[in-house]
Amino acid sequence: MKNALTRSLIPALIAIGMQPVLAQDVTVRYPVKPVSIIVPNAPGASFDAFARLYADKMTAVFGQPFVVDFKPGASGTIASAFVAKSAPDGHVLLIASPSFTIVPLQYKELPFDTQKSFAPVSLMSKAPYVMVVNADFPAKNLKEYIAYAKEHPGAINVATTGSGAFNHLAAEWIHSATNTQASFIHYKGGTAYVPDLVSGRVNTVIASFGFMRTLLQGGKVRPIAVTSVNRNPALPDVPTVAEQVVPGYDAVNWVGVVSTAGTPVPVVNRLSTEIARVLKMPDVTAALEKDGTDPVGSTPEQFRALIADELSRWRTLVTTRNIKMAE
Repeated sequence: MKNALTRSLIPALIAIGMQPVLAQDVTVRYPVKPVSIIVPNAPGASFDAFARLYADKMTAVFGQPFVVDFKPGASGTIASAFVAKSAPDGHVLLIASPSFTIVPLQYKELPFDTQKSFAPVSLMSKAPYVMVVNADFPAKNLKEYIAYAKEHPGAINVATTGSGAFNHLAAEWIHSATNTQASFIHYKGGTAYVPDLVSGRVNTVIASFGFMRTLLQGGKVRPIAVTSVNRNPALPDVPTVAEQVVPGYDAVNWVGVVSTAGTPVPVVNRLSTEIARVLKMPDVTAALEKDGTDPVGSTPEQFRALIADELSRWRTLVTTRNIKMAE
């Protein structure tokens, strides 16, 4: 009789507003086992140290191990496919970056849909890149660089870390917006182009402040622009691209977390809330800012909007510039 009464009451309780309480119980039970943080790069890459730092902090917050798992290869699609096919319970998370929104343009077929196969959790950080030129290049700022490009069409050699790489598209955006031409030289990674940049065989590159720090300090390269909307505190005297030639320009190396589509909303919201708290911890903030990175901590909705905007932006640029994307 008691069970029958309970069954008869459940629909009524839901109807009068008890459903949020039942959903909240899902959050209480999360996580119930170790959580995997999938990194789409090999150990030792730029994500490595921060992924481990976040994992340690989240382990302390949730009381369950958050374990970093590296799944490199195929421009991050191996890692993305793994998360897309995982159980939608928040126990498998993906570290996402701009390549997450670029790969749909590189591959004709993917085993996932960037917007439909994932549940955005939080935009964790943004790292403005810096555009530098060889120390002997005549331009002292981006305005002079564009003037030189107009006077010498195609003469500027721009180094990239691959056709369709983030720094390639970021540079293409500048040249597209200013109706100028350059020659793009694609290398297999950042360290490969450094000798040519220092010697002047290539004239410019867009790269992270952390990667360029030693060359900047040694006077081997000259900063001419920062790629974020606001200036980078690490380079306060270097104006942004938007200040100089392309209003609204904002190309940053962001890092965020997504889960599998269908992950319960209370789980996603709790993860987002706790990530925001972790990012405010003094040691985390200090580690990020030392590398020229700004901690963010967004809502899932804000991160979803960013992903949609990036997908649209890069698709338009690739079409407009007829960029051949390398798989």
